[in-house]
Amino acid sequence: MMEGELIGVFEQIEREKGIPKKELLEMIESALTSAFRKHSGKKQKFEAHIDPESGVITAYVKKKVVSKVENSYIQIAKKEALKFDPAVKVGDEIKIKVETKEFGRIAAQTAKQVIVQRIRETERENLFKEFKKKEGTAMNAVVQRFARKNIIVDLGKVEATLPEWEQARDHKYELFERFQVYILKVEQSPRGPKITVSRTHPGLVKRLYELEVPEVSDHTVEIKQIVREPGYRCKVAVLSNNERVDPVGACVGVKGSRVQAIINELSGA
Repeated sequence: MMEGELIGVFEQIEREKGIPKKELLEMIESALTSAFRKHSGKKQKFEAHIDPESGVITAYVKKKVVSKVENSYIQIAKKEALKFDPAVKVGDEIKIKVETKEFGRIAAQTAKQVIVQRIRETERENLFKEFKKKEGTAMNAVVQRFARKNIIVDLGKVEATLPEWEQARDHKYELFERFQVYILKVEQSPRGPKITVSRTHPGLVKRLYELEVPEVSDHTVEIKQIVREPGYRCKVAVLSNNERVDPVGACVGVKGSRVQAIINELSGA
Protein backbone atom coordinates (compact mmCIF):
# COMPACT_ATOMS: atom_id res chain seq x y z
CA MET A 1 0.00 0.00 0.00
CA MET A 2 1.55 3.32 -1.11
CA GLU A 3 1.28 6.47 1.01
CA GLY A 4 -0.80 8.22 -1.63
CA GLU A 5 -3.36 5.43 -1.50
CA LEU A 6 -3.90 5.61 2.26
CA ILE A 7 -6.47 8.41 2.34
CA GLY A 8 -8.53 6.82 -0.43
CA VAL A 9 -8.49 3.53 1.48
CA PHE A 10 -9.51 5.29 4.72
CA GLU A 11 -12.41 7.04 3.00
CA GLN A 12 -13.60 3.80 1.40
CA ILE A 13 -13.48 1.99 4.76
CA GLU A 14 -15.39 4.86 6.39
CA ARG A 15 -18.15 4.55 3.76
CA GLU A 16 -18.36 0.76 3.73
CA LYS A 17 -17.54 -0.19 7.33
CA GLY A 18 -18.47 2.93 9.27
CA ILE A 19 -15.00 3.32 10.79
CA PRO A 20 -14.13 7.05 11.00
CA LYS A 21 -11.14 8.13 8.94
CA LYS A 22 -9.79 10.12 11.93
CA GLU A 23 -9.87 6.99 14.11
CA LEU A 24 -7.88 4.98 11.56
CA LEU A 25 -5.32 7.77 11.23
CA GLU A 26 -4.77 7.91 14.99
CA MET A 27 -4.55 4.12 15.32
CA ILE A 28 -1.99 3.82 12.53
CA GLU A 29 0.08 6.73 13.85
CA SER A 30 0.20 5.04 17.27
CA ALA A 31 1.09 1.66 15.74
CA LEU A 32 3.79 3.24 13.56
CA THR A 33 5.35 4.97 16.56
CA SER A 34 5.66 1.61 18.33
CA ALA A 35 6.89 -0.15 15.19
CA PHE A 36 9.59 2.44 14.49
CA ARG A 37 10.80 2.31 18.10
CA LYS A 38 10.94 -1.49 18.03
CA HIS A 39 12.73 -1.55 14.68
CA SER A 40 15.41 0.92 15.75
CA GLY A 41 16.28 -1.19 18.77
CA LYS A 42 17.27 2.01 20.54
CA LYS A 43 15.65 3.85 23.40
CA GLN A 44 14.62 6.76 21.23
CA LYS A 45 11.38 8.73 21.39
CA PHE A 46 9.73 8.26 18.02
CA GLU A 47 6.64 9.96 16.72
CA ALA A 48 4.79 9.19 13.49
CA HIS A 49 2.48 11.55 11.65
CA ILE A 50 0.15 10.96 8.70
CA ASP A 51 -0.95 13.96 6.67
CA PRO A 52 -4.79 13.74 6.61
CA GLU A 53 -4.94 15.17 3.09
CA SER A 54 -2.06 13.52 1.24
CA GLY A 55 -1.52 10.40 3.34
CA VAL A 56 2.23 11.08 3.49
CA ILE A 57 3.83 9.41 6.51
CA THR A 58 6.59 11.25 8.35
CA ALA A 59 8.69 9.86 11.20
CA TYR A 60 10.34 12.00 13.83
CA VAL A 61 12.65 11.34 16.75
CA LYS A 62 12.18 13.60 19.76
CA LYS A 63 15.20 14.84 21.69
CA LYS A 64 15.73 17.19 24.61
CA VAL A 65 18.02 20.15 24.05
CA VAL A 66 20.91 20.17 26.54
CA SER A 67 24.18 22.00 27.04
CA LYS A 68 26.06 18.71 27.46
CA VAL A 69 24.92 15.45 25.85
CA GLU A 70 24.98 12.40 28.10
CA ASN A 71 22.62 10.19 26.08
CA SER A 72 22.60 10.83 22.34
CA TYR A 73 19.46 8.75 21.84
CA ILE A 74 17.24 11.18 23.73
CA GLN A 75 19.38 14.32 23.94
CA ILE A 76 20.85 16.81 21.50
CA ALA A 77 23.38 19.60 22.00
CA LYS A 78 22.04 23.11 21.61
CA LYS A 79 24.59 23.79 18.87
CA GLU A 80 23.16 20.92 16.79
CA ALA A 81 19.57 21.75 17.70
CA LEU A 82 19.93 25.28 16.33
CA LYS A 83 20.32 23.75 12.85
CA PHE A 84 16.73 22.53 13.07
CA ASP A 85 15.21 25.44 14.99
CA PRO A 86 16.99 28.82 15.32
CA ALA A 87 14.77 29.75 18.29
CA VAL A 88 15.46 26.63 20.34
CA LYS A 89 16.81 26.88 23.88
CA VAL A 90 18.14 24.48 26.50
CA GLY A 91 15.33 22.44 28.06
CA ASP A 92 13.20 22.43 24.91
CA GLU A 93 12.22 19.22 23.14
CA ILE A 94 12.59 19.20 19.38
CA LYS A 95 11.43 16.81 16.69
CA ILE A 96 13.98 15.72 14.10
CA LYS A 97 12.71 14.22 10.89
CA VAL A 98 13.95 10.69 10.24
CA GLU A 99 14.87 9.88 6.66
CA THR A 100 15.10 6.14 6.05
CA LYS A 101 13.74 3.95 3.31
CA GLU A 102 13.43 1.03 5.72
CA PHE A 103 10.73 2.88 7.66
CA GLY A 104 8.68 3.08 4.46
CA ARG A 105 8.43 -0.70 4.29
CA ILE A 106 7.54 -0.92 7.98
CA ALA A 107 4.92 1.80 7.55
CA ALA A 108 3.18 -0.06 4.72
CA GLN A 109 3.10 -3.35 6.65
CA THR A 110 1.91 -1.69 9.86
CA ALA A 111 -0.85 0.27 8.12
CA LYS A 112 -2.16 -2.88 6.46
CA GLN A 113 -2.13 -4.84 9.74
CA VAL A 114 -3.95 -2.10 11.65
CA ILE A 115 -6.61 -1.69 8.96
CA VAL A 116 -7.29 -5.43 8.72
CA GLN A 117 -7.43 -5.78 12.52
CA ARG A 118 -9.79 -2.80 12.94
CA ILE A 119 -12.13 -4.04 10.21
CA ARG A 120 -12.33 -7.43 11.90
CA GLU A 121 -13.03 -5.80 15.26
CA THR A 122 -15.78 -3.66 13.73
CA GLU A 123 -17.38 -6.64 12.02
CA ARG A 124 -17.35 -8.57 15.31
CA GLU A 125 -18.85 -5.59 17.15
CA ASN A 126 -21.58 -5.17 14.52
CA LEU A 127 -22.42 -8.88 14.60
CA PHE A 128 -22.69 -8.78 18.37
CA LYS A 129 -25.02 -5.77 18.27
CA GLU A 130 -27.14 -7.37 15.55
CA PHE A 131 -27.60 -10.67 17.37
CA LYS A 132 -27.93 -9.14 20.84
CA LYS A 133 -31.14 -7.57 19.55
CA LYS A 134 -32.34 -11.05 18.55
CA GLU A 135 -32.30 -12.42 22.09
CA GLY A 136 -35.75 -13.80 22.83
CA THR A 137 -36.57 -14.40 19.16
CA ALA A 138 -36.59 -17.49 16.95
CA MET A 139 -34.34 -18.10 13.95
CA ASN A 140 -33.72 -20.77 11.35
CA ALA A 141 -30.74 -22.98 12.14
CA VAL A 142 -28.84 -25.77 10.39
CA VAL A 143 -26.84 -28.44 12.20
CA GLN A 144 -23.19 -27.94 11.27
CA ARG A 145 -21.31 -30.32 13.53
CA PHE A 146 -21.32 -32.08 16.87
CA ALA A 147 -19.06 -31.00 19.76
CA ARG A 148 -19.30 -33.84 22.24
CA LYS A 149 -22.84 -33.57 23.58
CA ASN A 150 -23.39 -30.06 22.26
CA ILE A 151 -24.53 -29.20 18.74
CA ILE A 152 -23.10 -26.36 16.67
CA VAL A 153 -25.71 -24.78 14.41
CA ASP A 154 -25.39 -22.23 11.61
CA LEU A 155 -27.57 -19.12 11.91
CA GLY A 156 -26.45 -17.68 8.58
CA LYS A 157 -23.85 -15.10 9.56
CA VAL A 158 -22.61 -16.83 12.71
CA GLU A 159 -22.61 -20.15 14.49
CA ALA A 160 -24.36 -20.87 17.78
CA THR A 161 -24.24 -23.59 20.40
CA LEU A 162 -27.22 -25.79 21.21
CA PRO A 163 -26.17 -27.24 24.60
CA GLU A 164 -27.15 -30.73 25.66
CA TRP A 165 -29.56 -29.40 28.30
CA GLU A 166 -31.39 -27.26 25.71
CA GLN A 167 -31.92 -30.18 23.33
CA ALA A 168 -35.11 -32.23 23.09
CA ARG A 169 -35.01 -35.59 24.81
CA ASP A 170 -35.14 -38.69 22.67
CA HIS A 171 -34.53 -36.74 19.45
CA LYS A 172 -31.60 -37.84 17.33
CA TYR A 173 -30.21 -34.75 15.63
CA GLU A 174 -28.71 -35.19 12.20
CA LEU A 175 -26.07 -33.31 10.24
CA PHE A 176 -27.61 -30.50 8.11
CA GLU A 177 -30.97 -30.90 9.84
CA ARG A 178 -32.97 -27.66 9.73
CA PHE A 179 -35.20 -26.26 12.45
CA GLN A 180 -36.10 -23.15 14.42
CA VAL A 181 -34.18 -22.27 17.57
CA TYR A 182 -34.81 -19.81 20.36
CA ILE A 183 -32.00 -17.26 20.88
CA LEU A 184 -31.34 -17.73 24.56
CA LYS A 185 -28.22 -15.67 25.19
CA VAL A 186 -25.74 -13.55 23.20
CA GLU A 187 -22.40 -12.67 24.79
CA GLN A 188 -19.37 -10.75 23.56
CA SER A 189 -16.11 -12.65 23.05
CA PRO A 190 -12.74 -11.95 21.36
CA ARG A 191 -13.80 -14.11 18.40
CA GLY A 192 -17.20 -12.52 17.96
CA PRO A 193 -20.65 -13.11 19.44
CA LYS A 194 -21.02 -16.22 21.58
CA ILE A 195 -24.59 -17.39 21.05
CA THR A 196 -26.53 -20.00 23.00
CA VAL A 197 -29.78 -21.34 21.53
CA SER A 198 -32.55 -23.63 22.72
CA ARG A 199 -35.05 -26.11 21.32
CA THR A 200 -36.87 -26.58 24.63
CA HIS A 201 -37.48 -23.04 25.89
CA PRO A 202 -41.19 -22.05 26.13
CA GLY A 203 -40.26 -18.87 24.29
CA LEU A 204 -39.72 -20.93 21.13
CA VAL A 205 -43.37 -21.98 21.17
CA LYS A 206 -44.48 -18.37 21.65
CA ARG A 207 -42.33 -17.16 18.76
CA LEU A 208 -43.67 -19.90 16.49
CA TYR A 209 -47.23 -18.85 17.29
CA GLU A 210 -46.31 -15.25 16.49
CA LEU A 211 -44.98 -16.41 13.12
CA GLU A 212 -47.92 -18.67 12.27
CA VAL A 213 -50.87 -16.80 13.80
CA PRO A 214 -51.44 -13.16 12.70
CA GLU A 215 -53.81 -12.60 15.62
CA VAL A 216 -50.97 -13.40 18.03
CA SER A 217 -48.41 -11.23 16.25
CA ASP A 218 -50.78 -8.21 16.28
CA HIS A 219 -51.73 -8.89 19.93
CA THR A 220 -55.41 -9.54 19.24
CA VAL A 221 -54.78 -12.88 20.91
CA GLU A 222 -52.40 -13.07 23.86
CA ILE A 223 -50.46 -16.11 24.99
CA LYS A 224 -50.78 -16.03 28.77
CA GLN A 225 -48.89 -19.17 29.72
CA ILE A 226 -46.94 -22.02 28.14
CA VAL A 227 -46.20 -25.29 29.88
CA ARG A 228 -43.88 -27.66 28.03
CA GLU A 229 -42.64 -31.17 28.39
CA PRO A 230 -40.24 -31.01 25.43
CA GLY A 231 -40.69 -33.94 23.08
CA TYR A 232 -43.98 -35.00 24.68
CA ARG A 233 -46.62 -32.31 25.14
CA CYS A 234 -47.20 -28.58 25.29
CA LYS A 235 -50.10 -26.64 26.80
CA VAL A 236 -50.80 -23.06 25.79
CA ALA A 237 -53.24 -20.73 27.59
CA VAL A 238 -54.59 -17.96 25.34
CA LEU A 239 -56.80 -14.89 25.78
CA SER A 240 -58.58 -12.77 23.17
CA ASN A 241 -58.63 -8.97 23.35
CA ASN A 242 -61.45 -8.92 20.79
CA GLU A 243 -64.73 -10.58 21.71
CA ARG A 244 -65.34 -11.41 18.05
CA VAL A 245 -62.14 -13.44 17.81
CA ASP A 246 -62.03 -16.96 19.23
CA PRO A 247 -58.50 -17.31 20.66
CA VAL A 248 -58.40 -21.09 20.45
CA GLY A 249 -59.82 -21.15 16.92
CA ALA A 250 -57.31 -18.52 15.79
CA CYS A 251 -54.40 -20.53 17.18
CA VAL A 252 -55.63 -23.85 15.83
CA GLY A 253 -56.51 -22.56 12.35
CA VAL A 254 -58.76 -24.05 9.68
CA LYS A 255 -58.70 -27.82 10.03
CA GLY A 256 -55.85 -27.42 12.49
CA SER A 257 -53.52 -25.98 9.84
CA ARG A 258 -51.82 -23.43 12.09
CA VAL A 259 -51.25 -25.62 15.10
CA GLN A 260 -50.13 -28.47 12.85
CA ALA A 261 -47.42 -26.28 11.32
CA ILE A 262 -46.16 -25.54 14.84
CA ILE A 263 -46.33 -29.21 15.83
CA ASN A 264 -44.34 -30.15 12.74
CA GLU A 265 -41.67 -27.58 13.59
CA LEU A 266 -41.50 -28.80 17.19
CA SER A 267 -41.40 -32.44 16.14
CA GLY A 268 -38.84 -34.05 18.38
CA ALA A 269 -38.54 -30.86 20.42
